[in-house]
Amino acid sequence: MAAPSPRRAVSTRPARKGIREVKITLISRDHKKLTKVADELRQKALDKGVRVRGPIPLPTRRLIVPIRKAPDGRGTETIDHWEMRIHKRVLYIELTTPEILRDIMKTEFPTEVEVEMRMIER
Repeated sequence: MAAPSPRRAVSTRPARKGIREVKITLISRDHKKLTKVADELRQKALDKGVRVRGPIPLPTRRLIVPIRKAPDGRGTETIDHWEMRIHKRVLYIELTTPEILRDIMKTEFPTEVEVEMRMIER
């Protein structure tokens, strides 16, 4: 048998396989409510003594819609620009016990905030 290649790095840390996390994506047009919900979820997880990463702010999407002011098409072209901003935050919460997921699911979210949850196993 051949010896392992000397270029290959061997990790001395124990491998942490099978770690389950929940990825929570929060989406809203109101950044204040979004931040409030993200901080509330983070605090709940930290109170349970769980590892939390986030809230990580993602780039804000700007939707701009130009609209003509004149309804009949005559005269000078004056245009209004309407803008809607969509904000996103991502949290990763490590699941060590099922109670953590239950507490997250029991959280009351405002109607303006959309919540997407995805289970991840690293």
